[in-house]
Amino acid sequence: MRGLDDIVRRALAHFPGLKQMDIRHGQDHMSADCLFVRAVLSDEVARQDIYELSQNIEHFVRPQLAKLAETADLFPYFNYRKIQEEARLTKAQWNIQNPPHILSSTVAHLAVQARLAFERWKEAEQAFLSELDSYIAQGDRECIAAEPELIAGGKS
Repeated sequence: MRGLDDIVRRALAHFPGLKQMDIRHGQDHMSADCLFVRAVLSDEVARQDIYELSQNIEHFVRPQLAKLAETADLFPYFNYRKIQEEARLTKAQWNIQNPPHILSSTVAHLAVQARLAFERWKEAEQAFLSELDSYIAQGDRECIAAEPELIAGGKS
C-alpha cells in the first residue's frame, strides 16, 4: 500500500520515544483485511506512561491510515514492544499471523464503538428532552394565556 512509509517517517519524527514502526497489510483472526501496526518504544519511555504514549501514537496515525485506505475499510491493529523485548524476539515471532493482541485490540475497538454509540444516544436524548421542554413550556404559556378565559367562562 503506497504511503505507508511516509506515515512511518512522520510518526518516527513526531514521537522521539518511538524507535521503530512497521505497518503491514494482512488478515485478522476473522480473515478480514486489516493493517498491523507494530511499534517499538524506547525502554525509558515505555517505563513512563505507555498507555498515554500509545494513545497519542494511535491518534496521530489512525487519521493518516484512514485517508490512505479510504476506499478499503481496513481496521488498524496496534502492537507495542519495548526495545528490550524486541531484542529478544525473532522476526518469526513478530510475524505471527494472528497474534494474541488481535483479540484484545478487537475488543478494544468494539468498546470504543459502543462508547461512541452511547455518546450519540445521550446527545439524541438531550436534544429530545430539550425539545420536549420547549413544547411543555409553550403549552404552559398557552394554558396560562387561556386561563382567564376559562375562569371567566366558568363564572358565567
